Amino acid sequence: MSKRKYTPEELASTIPPDHLPTQSVRPHSGPDVSWLVKGTEKKSDHTTLPELRVGPSGNNLDLVLEFTVGEGGLGTVSLARQSCLNRNVAVKQSRSDRRSGDAELQLRREAELMGQLEHPSIPPIHVFGNDSEGHAVLVMKFVSGDSWGDVLDKDMTLTEDREAERLHLRKHLDILCRIGEALSFAHGRRIIHRDIKPDNVVVGEYGEVYLIDWGIAAEVKEDGTYKPAGFAGTPSYSAPEMLDRNASLDERTDVYLLGGTLYQLATGDAPHPGSTVSEVFDHVLSKPTPDSIEQIPLPLAEICLKAMAADPADRFQSIKEMLESIRHFMDHGDTAELFVRSSETMKALRKLVSSQRVDPDQVDTLGQRCRYDLERVHHAWPENEQVTEMLAECVLLLCDHAIEQNRIGAARMLLTQYKQFELKNSGDVYRRQDDIEDLVDQMISRNDELSVGIQVSLVEQISALSSEYEDLKQAFDDLRNR
Repeated sequence: MSKRKYTPEELASTIPPDHLPTQSVRPHSGPDVSWLVKGTEKKSDHTTLPELRVGPSGNNLDLVLEFTVGEGGLGTVSLARQSCLNRNVAVKQSRSDRRSGDAELQLRREAELMGQLEHPSIPPIHVFGNDSEGHAVLVMKFVSGDSWGDVLDKDMTLTEDREAERLHLRKHLDILCRIGEALSFAHGRRIIHRDIKPDNVVVGEYGEVYLIDWGIAAEVKEDGTYKPAGFAGTPSYSAPEMLDRNASLDERTDVYLLGGTLYQLATGDAPHPGSTVSEVFDHVLSKPTPDSIEQIPLPLAEICLKAMAADPADRFQSIKEMLESIRHFMDHGDTAELFVRSSETMKALRKLVSSQRVDPDQVDTLGQRCRYDLERVHHAWPENEQVTEMLAECVLLLCDHAIEQNRIGAARMLLTQYKQFELKNSGDVYRRQDDIEDLVDQMISRNDELSVGIQVSLVEQISALSSEYEDLKQAFDDLRNR
């Protein structure tokens, strides 16, 4: 029996009606808007809060809450001063008006997962404990910076200067790769984030990059999957499997979310539009993958579209694999673009040779262009097995075409090139060698007018070339003797 997904209306009905599609949804306790510590610009709103001492003895830490910097449906984040170390820290607690066993348990779970993730792009946990009233308190590094979403919004106002656009793209792809490295690190410890988006990334003044808001992060089972109790995440960035009644999530869900972040980097918009949660969920289910992305180079658009494939099996199977493709684009953008173009030419060549009415001249023109481009890519990217296999296929198609056209020399040359790829399917070579030898035998045994005509034509060509050579040699001798 097939698994039925929620309808957009059914799923939207489980979320508070005032919830925005770009806000994070938390299980059990309603939405918790992604918190972001931005520094101390809010001094004008300064409100001194009670002194906070964490631990059963009440004197483990000396924290004075300065002011609230973020509040959502579940928790509150405050800037605190730790006087014993003369530093600022961030303190996250459950909202006083929303405290429950589930909310406290979720905060504890967030602390336990983040405590396993000591990575330069993940804010470190300082301590987790209870205040004097027994409520959970999470103390972590105070992250000062701007939301990556805000930075993107500012940087999208570019001129048509190609160099400025190139630098813009490079800058934000660097940030994306650093976030990807943090995710890959977390996946290595069997933890998935589930809420990746530009607003959950902080970019510091000195180049720091942090992936924050691990509030709905989850630990996958031995089989690499996690089955949530209900929907959690941000509607506008959701992967289609997150909307399934029997959702089974894994690291490929984070691949989709990072692909959606790449989409926003390119277009300036969240991947799934809509003014209501129901509209957004309808878009996720009906059009999980964009048709195309015109704003960025084709190879990068192909990476984004693959990451956002509807079926997880069609995506990159890991964040690491996705990052390898992005980095290759960053280092070899021209080669990557040429490969994408060659792939399209190869598709056209396959279709042409399989058609009932084949135009030999068209096959030659298209095939030689495809072969030339793929040889350039193969020379620049020899370790890419997909390029090697595609070039070998192109050469084999041209070899078959040469045999059909009785072009023995071309067929032999192409088959010799194919052998150099050292692919496993040697039967392809032996069969074509036999075909070429049969063709040679036929040509030798023929003594008809066509065979004679071919021989006469070859003799005339050789004679003409010899005459041209003698003329060139004589002209050169004359020039030298002047």
